Amino acid sequence: MENELKVVNTMSVETPTGFRTFNLIDGDITETNDPLLIASSWKTIGNHVGGLVIDDLKSSHNVDFKKLTPIVNLGNGVGTFEVGAPNDSLPWTLLVVGLPGVEGIDEPSPADRKLYSEGIWTLFGSLAALEIRGENYTSMSMPVLGGNREYPPEFVASTLLEHSMGWLKTSRSMTAINAWVYNEKDLSVWVEAMDSVLHRHTISSTAGSVAQALKHEILAQIQTSKLYSSSPFRVPSAGITQELQSDEISIQRLATFGRILIEQIVRELVLSQELSWNGNLFEGISELGRHRKIAPWIISHFHTLRILGNETVHGSPDKHYVPPDLQDSDLVPVLACLSRILSFWESWRAP
Repeated sequence: MENELKVVNTMSVETPTGFRTFNLIDGDITETNDPLLIASSWKTIGNHVGGLVIDDLKSSHNVDFKKLTPIVNLGNGVGTFEVGAPNDSLPWTLLVVGLPGVEGIDEPSPADRKLYSEGIWTLFGSLAALEIRGENYTSMSMPVLGGNREYPPEFVASTLLEHSMGWLKTSRSMTAINAWVYNEKDLSVWVEAMDSVLHRHTISSTAGSVAQALKHEILAQIQTSKLYSSSPFRVPSAGITQELQSDEISIQRLATFGRILIEQIVRELVLSQELSWNGNLFEGISELGRHRKIAPWIISHFHTLRILGNETVHGSPDKHYVPPDLQDSDLVPVLACLSRILSFWESWRAP
């Protein structure tokens, strides 16, 4: 059985070629199933590298970092390099990003921040170069790059999200970027940093009797059905469960996990009806509606959760909607749509 990702936070974007996600992961990055693995080093001068993930890779997979081939190199050890290895000797392609360190500095200077951002840029510039070279990767894993070097967590999260989502919007092949937190004790710091960058907030999970009833109903639906413990539903179902079992619920995070789940449900429905699926959820739902195979009110629930879980339509201070973001009162509609879709999917799949 493949190793399961423990997704503790997620951001999504809808693109012309399909749905793309940035995930924050709790676990051991050296056990990733992604075809592309990124490690970071405090610069890479003279092919000398070092770092927590690099040290783990040396011991767990006997990786030799002596042969580094530059892809995008800014000089002075800052850049992205490919690790040379015999064919098939590693389960993934391995890149090393050389980044500047700021240990012992209370506040990185603007020059420090600029150099860090340029180092991150070399990674995504390298991904573009690899894709042009014909190396297409559907997903990749990286640590929270430079996250233990005293850069402010919100600055790191903001930089990684900006570059990651920009790449996911333009890449022909990559659908997911997974950022792993090395130390479990730092997990809450990075979850909060990501939520802060995305302008998310949380509310008490005990708020309102209707919300409470729906929450328990959804947890029972997921936990008593084998449907949601199998791929590709397992990861978003686990994210929904994790959110609903928490003392504080992020409506945006819950809606995003729900949006990821219905992506998989709609895909299965479209393919089961031998209709056209091109990876676009809006078109997939519309296709189901046009063929009148599913009740229009269920189609409406799909569209509602699609919009509520689409990060690009809310959560940004430059949006001038009224209201500007999901409100606490939106929790009940999110839960109600999710519960109805889960019960519909269960009945559809029932023998």
